Amino acid sequence: MLIAVAIIGMALPALFSIIFVVLQQETKVLRLSEVKRQGDYVLTVMDTVLRNNAVGIYTDQALTTARCANAGDTENISGSNGNFYFKDKNSNYFRFYFTPDKISSGSATTTGDLTTSKVMIQNFKLTCKKSAAFSPAIVGISFDICYKTSGGCSSTRVEETATMSYQTSVKLRNQ
Repeated sequence: MLIAVAIIGMALPALFSIIFVVLQQETKVLRLSEVKRQGDYVLTVMDTVLRNNAVGIYTDQALTTARCANAGDTENISGSNGNFYFKDKNSNYFRFYFTPDKISSGSATTTGDLTTSKVMIQNFKLTCKKSAAFSPAIVGISFDICYKTSGGCSSTRVEETATMSYQTSVKLRNQ
């Protein structure tokens, strides 16, 4: 009986440490999966809406002051610094903007967040560039997305860290 208790006493800590490591890795995979799912969704929505609807970029909702209107123009906005309002095919505006920790979209009639409270967006940046006089502007999109923990995106625990970077360029439609 004493030998059986000694064997179980030595095997049990090893078994628990294996189970603990497996659970840590499962947590990491689930968090990375959520980050990837939401990052892919945001990028797909922005890409599709811009590619299919946007015909111009402006500084205001009234669509009076154009951005990236001339060949050689390049402009950036990052974080909540400045605005890009996009004109759609029906001369209405819509936009994508950064609010604390998330990317939101809005138009004259609707607004909404593209991400949930499970993730945080960092380093959100929109750029526009026009290379030639008669070509449409090219909009660059980039952001980092991470799983939101009690410490934000920076955690000392490896299993809590789940961050991905996204970027793409979208050529707007001709008017």
